[in-house]
Amino acid sequence: MSALAVYLERAGISTVVIGLTRLHLEKIQPPRALWVPFELGRPLGGYVDGGAFQKKVLRSALALLDYKSGPVIVDFDVDDPGSQHDPHWVPPPLATAATLVEEVTALKPDWYRAQKCLGRTLIGLSNMPIEQAADFLQRFDTNNPAINPADDQSDLLRMRFCADDIKTYYIEVALSTGSPSSVQIGDWFWSGTTAARELLRIRESNLEHENKTRATVCARMLIPGARLTQT
Repeated sequence: MSALAVYLERAGISTVVIGLTRLHLEKIQPPRALWVPFELGRPLGGYVDGGAFQKKVLRSALALLDYKSGPVIVDFDVDDPGSQHDPHWVPPPLATAATLVEEVTALKPDWYRAQKCLGRTLIGLSNMPIEQAADFLQRFDTNNPAINPADDQSDLLRMRFCADDIKTYYIEVALSTGSPSSVQIGDWFWSGTTAARELLRIRESNLEHENKTRATVCARMLIPGARLTQT
């Protein structure tokens, strides 16, 4: 995105980049950049206080438009409050489940409780009920695959969207019992859930797939790289 910002600026379009790796910003030198000291994948930080912190990050980035020329890099010197561990957080209990669908169903009361606190859900990429998304995911790349309910998405794209919805579902479930940090949620999810095991299975079984797009999606877009080094 930093390199793209350089080209857009040359075309007369003002740009601002939010960067997580300062060295990259220093090397590429986009016209305007806000460096944030957050976890990779979270350029706006955590969603706390109804998104107030994320709005603060955005306002700081947009304020850089006052610079008519650059390059300029400004440091955002506030730590992400969403990265702070909650010492009182108790992970939602995981019932013994033979399948992903069973686990998702068992966690439904926790998810409903989370919705009362959050007031919204970010699930919806797959455009499927969560149990149906879980079924499609757990049967992907098996001898009994689920039928794709519509032709607006390929099987591969639907699988990825189902995976994203499943991961979001578990994050929202985790928030039903407190205010855990992203690391706490990640440790709980990747170390003990049936969902994590299914994602790992799909990745491993498709790494050498003859369809290069499928191999790439499964290798790079299902599991964070940092988690792969821990498995």
